[in-house]
Amino acid sequence: MMRYKIRRNHFKWIRTRRLVIPVLGLTILFGGCAHFPTASHKKAPPSFVIVEGNPRPFVKGEIVRMSTGQVVSFEEMMEDLHRARIIYVGETHINREHHDIQLMVLQGIFEKNRSVRVGMEMFERSDQPPLDRWSTGGFTEETFLKKVNWKENWSYDFSLYRKILHFIRENRIGLTALNVPHKIVRKVATQGLASLAEDEKSQIAKDIDLSDPEHRAFVEERFAEHNTDDLHGFDNFYEAQCVWDDSMAASVAEIVNSDQEGSPIVIFAGNGHIEKFGIPERVQRRVTASYMTVMPVSVGDTVKEATADYIWVTKETKMPRHPLIGIRIKPVTEGEGLLIEGVMPESPAESAGIRENDILISIDGRPVSSVSDIHDVVLDSEAPPTHLFQIKRGGETLELKVTPRRDRDKK
Repeated sequence: MMRYKIRRNHFKWIRTRRLVIPVLGLTILFGGCAHFPTASHKKAPPSFVIVEGNPRPFVKGEIVRMSTGQVVSFEEMMEDLHRARIIYVGETHINREHHDIQLMVLQGIFEKNRSVRVGMEMFERSDQPPLDRWSTGGFTEETFLKKVNWKENWSYDFSLYRKILHFIRENRIGLTALNVPHKIVRKVATQGLASLAEDEKSQIAKDIDLSDPEHRAFVEERFAEHNTDDLHGFDNFYEAQCVWDDSMAASVAEIVNSDQEGSPIVIFAGNGHIEKFGIPERVQRRVTASYMTVMPVSVGDTVKEATADYIWVTKETKMPRHPLIGIRIKPVTEGEGLLIEGVMPESPAESAGIRENDILISIDGRPVSSVSDIHDVVLDSEAPPTHLFQIKRGGETLELKVTPRRDRDKK
């Protein structure tokens, strides 16, 4: 996150990371944050997952059938999954083990039915032509990543997804993009659904359901955890989440309707999206198709019984600690750029000469109008260690050099 409420006379300051709405396990409007300074004491690493109402803790490697609370084998789970038309497999985006699980499930479905189709949250609908080319054996990996603008549109390490995408390519498996442009979701989160222009509305689902109280409570709980002023109220934020889920659900429904043979469909999306009131039940409002959900869950988590049909306990998801800039920002009401609302003492931003009420226009020549724009520039693997921030201050335009502080730089 980039802007926080003041609590106990301290600010929380930005450490750049891929932005995510909390329910992604989630991917895009909230990002990782850290108190400054961090606590020095260490806690014992977590070693199990708790399912509410079940007295037995579940350890790494165990697969739990949630309807019975019993541990099952991979083969037993797959036997059950083969009965479903749609199989949703979740992930925490940065956990490599979660992607290994996704590949194992896809391979298991493919072994029994080679007409399987795959849908992925990681791609926007406009990416469909290069996805079609990739899934029929075309493009090198390098060309494919450029065609789908991977670094800008998704930005997570491609190596996490490489095995899945190469398995799809090698076996000529149909691949469908599920997502809508992130910029539209961001706009709804900050300005509301009513702010969308007609061309933007044409890129999202026609019917957006805002009426599910269980889903609203789920999203609101996670929204509250962040104590953020970065978005203009929970209502807009909730509308954004529903736009996201309903639009991906519409994409899944299109896959179902386009395949009259009843081929199995495997969907890969963040854990928050495969909660039943996320994508799955929104698909059911559009088409009738049996489904099951598999959610990889990291040790240390507590989950509800109704979270998924199966959970698969994995290693802990360790969120990476990213460069510290030391600013609080919010969108400019009129015009372009981001208003600097606060500068952290002794931070890289202060050292560079950035001041409160400056307007950040661009970084390294790339315009910025949202938190994610900053993250995309600073986290680019090819980015230099020092960035050129273009700042407007009164009638002046300044260029200030900022070197984000990384963990290894801390004293």
